[in-house]
Amino acid sequence: NETDAFRSGVWSLKRYKSEMGRSDRFRITSCVFVECFNVPAVREAKWVLGLCKDSIVEGVVAQVPCKDGADAVRVFLNELRDEAGSLPENLKGARQVFLGSPMPKLDACLENKFLEGLQELARHGLHWEFAVQPGALPYVLRVVQTFPKIMFVLDHLGHNAGHDSDIKAWKKSIDALAKYPNVVVKMGACEEWGVSDPLELIKYGLKKFGFLRCIAESNWFVNVAFKPGYAADRNFHLLLTACKHFNATEADIKAVFS
Repeated sequence: NETDAFRSGVWSLKRYKSEMGRSDRFRITSCVFVECFNVPAVREAKWVLGLCKDSIVEGVVAQVPCKDGADAVRVFLNELRDEAGSLPENLKGARQVFLGSPMPKLDACLENKFLEGLQELARHGLHWEFAVQPGALPYVLRVVQTFPKIMFVLDHLGHNAGHDSDIKAWKKSIDALAKYPNVVVKMGACEEWGVSDPLELIKYGLKKFGFLRCIAESNWFVNVAFKPGYAADRNFHLLLTACKHFNATEADIKAVFS
């Protein structure tokens, strides 16, 4: 079981702190854990929520099965409730990626069961994170328009499995999504973007969404697993460079990084 791999130290909190601690510029004082495909997903969520009691993990984005519909969401969340029937305060949101092999259809996020699952998620005040390929962004936009009361986080700046040739279309989608106040972007995973100059995309996203709607993202542990030797703080350095490009104040930088 992959959760046992976490416990045994393959990708442990201790290793995370060690690798991020090598940075010459950045220090991690708290972090958010985003689901990592462990099965069963509810066991992963319970394990990480337990870490929130006495570690630097302060928030959890769980692998809530919205793709399976409203009933599946209710069952999952009920598994996490305490004796009083309340959800853990450290549970902040949910994600299931629209990526993989084979790659899902570009419009997979418009399937009825998923939309029903999102509606149920909204009842509990949890946000949803989209991890998609660039060609799926026009369909993500339709979901955002359908659920104006849900906060959406666009992971990895919406450019997973992309390439240089799709940047023009990606920019058009970013322009459209940035018009909706219920969308924020996470700025990271550039090692997975497939582009020659990731800083170009980071600057564009920062320009369109502004300092208050951009979130610094390490993408650990995927970054070092995907690209061995890749600096664990590389995403942070690129984002800070982009902030300085736009003459960010200390308050602006704090907004992005914390």
